[in-house]
Amino acid sequence: MLSTYSINTIINKLGDSDQEVVGILDKFINFSIDLIQTTDELLEEIIDFDAIYQFHITDLKFNFWIGVSKGKITYKKGFKNDTSIRIYFTRDLILKIFKGEISGTEAYMKGLMQVNGNLSHAFKVKNFLRLLVDYMNIISKGRKKITRP
Repeated sequence: MLSTYSINTIINKLGDSDQEVVGILDKFINFSIDLIQTTDELLEEIIDFDAIYQFHITDLKFNFWIGVSKGKITYKKGFKNDTSIRIYFTRDLILKIFKGEISGTEAYMKGLMQVNGNLSHAFKVKNFLRLLVDYMNIISKGRKKITRP
């Protein structure tokens, strides 16, 4: 399943029509949640999270939120009023982040990403997403576990 929705597939599909990109991102988010819920190390990383993250991909008009509480993850498309943080970005920025051309922190500092809410939530999720991407890259290369220095 990872080979179908890997980061490289998303990078290649980001140039497609808006509708197809939204579908690919939706599948990728669902895959990511499945990976988190079946990987002990990833679950341990989110056990302390208690927040709702609202994401807005402005040029695709794709809004979704992810709630994390006590190791449980909820993902819904659309808009939620009561959130811990809101993050606004574009398709192009996602592409640059996935390619490793820019980090989320750098994008925020350069004004390419808007963040509304408590920045501590943004830093917490940033570190977790980096670990998640590392896992996806390792699995897509046929290994089962991440090795930390």
